[in-house]
Amino acid sequence: MKPYFFAIIAFYLLSCISNDLISQTIPKPTQPKTLPESSVIRDAVEEGDFNINIGAGVPSILYRGKNLTQKIPALSGSFEYMINDGMGIGVYLGYVSANDPSSNTYRIMVGGPRLTYRFFVNQKFDVYASLVGLVMYADAKNNKGVTIPDGQLYDYSFASYLGGRYLLTENFGLYAELGWGVALLNAGATLRF
Repeated sequence: MKPYFFAIIAFYLLSCISNDLISQTIPKPTQPKTLPESSVIRDAVEEGDFNINIGAGVPSILYRGKNLTQKIPALSGSFEYMINDGMGIGVYLGYVSANDPSSNTYRIMVGGPRLTYRFFVNQKFDVYASLVGLVMYADAKNNKGVTIPDGQLYDYSFASYLGGRYLLTENFGLYAELGWGVALLNAGATLRF
């Protein structure tokens, strides 16, 4: 009986010593540190964000096939509200002007609702596709500034874009869009609020 008694006491002492050694070598778990609200990393777009794009584009698709030269690059702008992390709704505006060899001036102004779907989003970059329903107004004036008879036109059309934005800061970045609208390639600045 004595050998079993000493074996049980030895086993008990060894287990107490080993538990004591283990508790000293293994650090106790600590609570993870939380970042202050201002240092939380955001995605490039999130639900509730407002995005404004202002840019210029070349070449103008609206004057294709005509003997016209553009005075300035096609100008475009859009405002967008993110209804969730991947979908935005907003408004698109565009303007382009050109001259013919007789110095007549042609202008086209477009505007309409814009729907945007984001395919990829991370902290600095997002890739999206947009569909725009356009209302177009076009006019033509001669070299004296008088509207040419039958020189005004109202029309409806659609535009579509594939684009991307890169944020340089939390609220400012650059964008580029390739598509069928006021110009084939649009690029410019983007603001996020």
